[in-house]
Amino acid sequence: MGWGGFTGTVTMGAKRSPQTVPEAYVMQPFRVTMKYHDRTFKGVDLEVGYDELEATTREEPEFEMSDEVLRLFGALGLPAPAPVRVQPLHHQIAQKIHACTAPRSDRAHDLVDLQLIAPMTASNLVAATTRRLFTFRAEHEWPPMLSPGVDWGPLYSEAADGLDVLPSVVDAVAWLNDYVARLDALSG
Repeated sequence: MGWGGFTGTVTMGAKRSPQTVPEAYVMQPFRVTMKYHDRTFKGVDLEVGYDELEATTREEPEFEMSDEVLRLFGALGLPAPAPVRVQPLHHQIAQKIHACTAPRSDRAHDLVDLQLIAPMTASNLVAATTRRLFTFRAEHEWPPMLSPGVDWGPLYSEAADGLDVLPSVVDAVAWLNDYVARLDALSG
């Protein structure tokens, strides 16, 4: 079984839990090895999370395919791949809010991601999902109030470089705290 001359195998790796990663964020690693016409093509490491809050079983499936991928495959003479199922965006936003507001978080880059993706989904879905996630994980309080970490300035600047987001980490933190307050008002 394969696709367009490609075949592959998937091997489960040993679950690892770095000291700095909370249990809620530990993924299951897999090694995906691909062949093209029975010759080794590429191996990639893939980490898969679990279905927290039934994001993939209770929600309407969401499928995406990048126009860039379609153009690339077309240029290579390969058949167009099918869209892939993705995590609903409101779940991803909830997870990013939870991760970057956790005590001692170093995830300043989530502030950039959140500014880019928050406008792309309904705030009422984000509000309900975020409140549920904070309750489910019970690691820190909802609604959180974010204060930037000591090293967040350079981390934020690097992640924001060239993107249409707020210019400073101070501005981004204020934006997130305002966004969380609006979500709290919607989900209260």
